[in-house]
Amino acid sequence: MTIPMSYPIFKAFDNNGTPLAGGKLYTYVAGTSTPKITYQDTDLIIPHTNPIILDSNGESEIYTEGVYKFILKNSTDSTTFWTIDDYEYAQDISNYKLYCDPDNTDQGAIGNGYSLKDLIDLLGITFGTIVLQHNKVATTTEYALTTSETIPANITLEIENGAIINGSGDLTVEGNIDVLTTQHFYDGTGNVLFKASAADYIYPAWWGFKTSASAAVNKNAIEEAIASLPTTYGGKIQLPLGFFAVSPDIEFPQKNITISGCGTGYGYEETKTGTTVYFAGVGTYGFDMGVTNNSGNYGKIDNLSIVGTSNLSYGVGMYGACVLEDMSVAGCNLAGIKLANGGNQTHLNRVSSGYNIGAGLTIDEGIISTTTLTANNSNFRRNQVGISIASCRGLSFNNCVIESNYGLGLAIYKSLTKVIANINFTKCWFENNDDTAPRTGYQVKIWSEDSASLTNVPTQINFTECSINSENAHKHIDLTNCRYVTFKDSYITGGDTVNGLLIGTYASFVTFEDGETLLPVGNYYGNRGFYFNKKVSGDAGFSMNASLFKTGGRTQTFYFVADTIVAGTTQVAYPTIYNAAGKTLDLDCYPIHSFGSILGINMAKRNALAAGSLTIRPFYRTAWTSSSYNWSGCESTITSASGTDNVISFTPEVYTFPEKYLVGIQLIADASFDGGANNQIVVGLTLEY
Repeated sequence: MTIPMSYPIFKAFDNNGTPLAGGKLYTYVAGTSTPKITYQDTDLIIPHTNPIILDSNGESEIYTEGVYKFILKNSTDSTTFWTIDDYEYAQDISNYKLYCDPDNTDQGAIGNGYSLKDLIDLLGITFGTIVLQHNKVATTTEYALTTSETIPANITLEIENGAIINGSGDLTVEGNIDVLTTQHFYDGTGNVLFKASAADYIYPAWWGFKTSASAAVNKNAIEEAIASLPTTYGGKIQLPLGFFAVSPDIEFPQKNITISGCGTGYGYEETKTGTTVYFAGVGTYGFDMGVTNNSGNYGKIDNLSIVGTSNLSYGVGMYGACVLEDMSVAGCNLAGIKLANGGNQTHLNRVSSGYNIGAGLTIDEGIISTTTLTANNSNFRRNQVGISIASCRGLSFNNCVIESNYGLGLAIYKSLTKVIANINFTKCWFENNDDTAPRTGYQVKIWSEDSASLTNVPTQINFTECSINSENAHKHIDLTNCRYVTFKDSYITGGDTVNGLLIGTYASFVTFEDGETLLPVGNYYGNRGFYFNKKVSGDAGFSMNASLFKTGGRTQTFYFVADTIVAGTTQVAYPTIYNAAGKTLDLDCYPIHSFGSILGINMAKRNALAAGSLTIRPFYRTAWTSSSYNWSGCESTITSASGTDNVISFTPEVYTFPEKYLVGIQLIADASFDGGANNQIVVGLTLEY
């Protein structure tokens, strides 16, 4: 049995490439003008007319026998497009595509000559293409596969869109597969198995993965795609663009599995612009990268947004040497990401884990002490806890953001039997954690189950070039019990009035190093002293190598008053400080603990001067009884033309004073000074310190 053109649909075109609607194909005995029959069926029972009249698409289903001469003309016989003589399909089968007949009841068995097995046997070791064609009569064209079959390396399997393989047989692909990335082609209960290099990417859409499919169907499609990968080499699975409901607990059963979405799932806020997988239903993990079976090493998920619900414990569970990259996780109950069971050499690169009911990242209690992790350019925001660490040995966070979490920003808690050691935060940003009333959390909290131990505690924790601050009166840093904790070149500011920095009795070797570390008395929200609790006798405790206070930590206005001003005299204004009886104390300046600078002077007087002038000049001294010093040019003068109010500002850092100085106000009245109807004055001195 032979075939003149692509089997079973012959298609012809005119000279312009347009389908030859109504065209005529004349068939003759080779080398003659004697007509020769062609057939409409594979059994060669129903003959075609001669000429064969092509349909409106320029097509016809043609079966041949022997050697032919063909002449192709248009519908009016006015144009001859070509003549082919001495043509027989079997002369060189590698030049043609072989088409399976969907009428075979089992494509894996010997059939009518056009089953999948028939055509594979026909090609043998010859290179060729076998096509599963969609006849377009129904929505799909099904090809039943009951007996398992292998597509050898010399054959390309082309599956037209609409052709579906069904049945219980396995299909093993050693050669190439030619199919659309979004095409659903397999509906069987068997498996499709790809050998190495058979396909660069595997697409779950081949098993029916799509936005309109149910969560169960989409989960099955991803699992079928995973199961189709070579067991030795693993492979890459590509999800299409869109929002997909998926049932949870998809396991990585072997090494080297990569699941990728389209676009990037990473962003400062929760991102759903590329491929989003929404895990619907109750489950432990969305993607289980080897946590359950300890076999998902070297797995990777990238360019994907994962969304969970309160019914999903974790968005991603990670085992050893796994990678998350350019992705986000949100909405999960216990944590967005869980690192568990000795997850060594694990990496988070540009990952956003936020809006989870529990933690953004949890490094779980069940982890053995060899767990390591590197997180780069990632953020953990709007969770109950940003990062929760219960056991590890070797974590590195670089350029990460831990911000606006509702309870704790960073929680490091060591149980009695676990090890927490060697954690490094470099150029990380902690801000505005403990973001919801009643605000019982901290930006950073480190403690252990053994609350009275100096040694069974988290140890070797370093913050380098980090910013730890809050814009509101949130609690700040609590080092309840820990050992060898260092803050180096870091900016630290904020905290409420009693919880700025708490260093517990069993916290030791806590170091604040280098002048860039700032521990201000307060800032815009009032006094925020940092409390240092007593260290255990005989222990080195903490060391403070940085200046405790630095300019820029706080801006505040100090007020001074004078009831009577005498012409031609220099006198001091008194601070508005009162004793228990409500009397102004006989003090002439304020004590300033840290160093800083003068930002401005403002004055208020009930009545304008009647005559003369009054100069307001700040001064400082080293002690109550020592000499006073003035700043050259730092003064404000009012006259009768100035009215009752006057304000003057100065550039910061110009008029500076050292730490532990006393600052006051001198009032210098010239000889013609007349204070007018009311001689009282209030002066405000604004300082930055």
